[in-house]
Amino acid sequence: MNKRELNRKRKNELIEMYLELQGRQRPEPVTCPSCGSDDITYDDGFVSGSITVSCDECGSRWHEVWRFEDIVMIDGEDNRVARLE
Repeated sequence: MNKRELNRKRKNELIEMYLELQGRQRPEPVTCPSCGSDDITYDDGFVSGSITVSCDECGSRWHEVWRFEDIVMIDGEDNRVARLE
């Protein structure tokens, strides 16, 4: 890992720590982290909390890592509150 990559990794870790302390999450990226293009493709299905993404412009590939936030009921009744009472 060269110095630039190491600095980028440290910067990303600091951003994550700051956002976590603030109780916020990073917004979903809609552009390539390498070239900034919005010509990106989701390559695979959602697996183990992440999805593989690629840039059709520069060829970069990365994993978007997702964290569970909450559920929103589509059908049925949410009985979790009733069970806790």
